[in-house]
Amino acid sequence: MPGSAVANGSSFGNLSGNSTRTRPEAATAHIGERCKPFRKRKLLDHMKAKKQYHIFFESLAGAITIIVLGSFILIRGTKDKSEFTQLKGKIIYLDKTFQELPKRHQGKYRYLMIEGYSKTFELFIGTDPGDFKPKYEKVDDLRNGDEITVYFDDDADDERINRLIQYIDKDGVAYYIRNNMDKFGGIAFILSGILVGVWILYLKRKGTII
Repeated sequence: MPGSAVANGSSFGNLSGNSTRTRPEAATAHIGERCKPFRKRKLLDHMKAKKQYHIFFESLAGAITIIVLGSFILIRGTKDKSEFTQLKGKIIYLDKTFQELPKRHQGKYRYLMIEGYSKTFELFIGTDPGDFKPKYEKVDDLRNGDEITVYFDDDADDERINRLIQYIDKDGVAYYIRNNMDKFGGIAFILSGILVGVWILYLKRKGTII
């Protein structure tokens, strides 16, 4: 019997020896395995929150940019005639084309050069339905050599062309008056920026973006 007990004890010892972990270690490992999905989900939530954070501020900055741009356009559209740059000189070029321009709407543009100014003015005079036609124009009555006064804003978008001419006068008589496109365009930009900003703040408050 003692030998049997020893044998049983030996057998029990061998069974215990087959386990590579003690009970506390096994329990800790089991808890760790159960916590893995939680840690992974927490990491994903953190990454998602970080991404949403950037989306919110980038979107808000975009809305503010739209409002600022609209404000500049609106200011230009509401300027008084005397607030624009004024230049007086003789016409040295006036035609429907200039080099490769226009690239579309043939016949609806006029290209004007006057002495003392390096750029060519581009004027849109289309009168078809849907065109942003000028308030008033009789540019085709002008001739090379005529002395005129032009009122314009500086256009930094193109080194050759200035598309921001506002008025043309000859002997005190108006030959071209730009439309209110800048005024209405500026208002449209500002309203669009405000609506976008309100929508972004709504999404943030709702929790869609943070």
